[in-house]
Amino acid sequence: MKWVDALIGDAEDQADAAFGGPATETERYEMTFYTITRKEDQHYLRGMLDTLPQGVECVLVNTVHNPEKANELVVDRREPINGIEYVFATWYYASWDFAAARNAALSLCGREWCFWIDTDDRLLPWQHGNILEVTQLPPGIGGVQVGCYGYQPPYEENKRGAFYAVPHLRAHRNVAGLQWRGKVHEQIEPQLKDLGYNVVEADIGVYHVGYVVDKKALSAKMGRNVVMLCQQIASDRTYLPDYYTDVLYKNLNTYLELKGS
Repeated sequence: MKWVDALIGDAEDQADAAFGGPATETERYEMTFYTITRKEDQHYLRGMLDTLPQGVECVLVNTVHNPEKANELVVDRREPINGIEYVFATWYYASWDFAAARNAALSLCGREWCFWIDTDDRLLPWQHGNILEVTQLPPGIGGVQVGCYGYQPPYEENKRGAFYAVPHLRAHRNVAGLQWRGKVHEQIEPQLKDLGYNVVEADIGVYHVGYVVDKKALSAKMGRNVVMLCQQIASDRTYLPDYYTDVLYKNLNTYLELKGS
């Protein structure tokens, strides 16, 4: 896998250089960070990996369009690098579905707690202790909401960019049967609560850089979301209908503004 080799190299000394030095003995934490990536997003990946705490597991699933192998999940290698246990895998799909891709990655998580993170997310190193304390929460708590924040630049003259902050359930217990739902703007919190778990908030921030793109790129992302949201609503009318209708309206409105309609 060329994308893995680009990250870790073929030799131990290359891996050490890429990740800031030789591996050292670190404390093991019951936390798996899991992410999905596509070719067009992999330029973000190294920036995200550099913000992960040591002592955790990290599942990286590269997603590839291949209808003949649809839903096949292949583990390519497992390798410890600089205090992090990496699992590199490939998941094949026929039509893109965020929930299905996340479920593939989730199925490879091997520790008691999971933390989903995208390639265009960044953790704050000084908050590593707060993140790892999640693993010490009492049994009745199954999920943790954190703040996801970022900046969206202006795309028209005489307008200002906007900062945003939204709550996200990022950390959850590794519970048998727990699955993501939703083709886009996918959700896991309702299913976690259906299993009887409580959700708490934590003073943890995730910095999202994915909206710091040009007008054309954001327009393409919003257009994709509108199509997939329509598909989601049409195919699963009973799952969070008010939420998905509201998100569709907001994405469509943004798309039309970007297109100048």
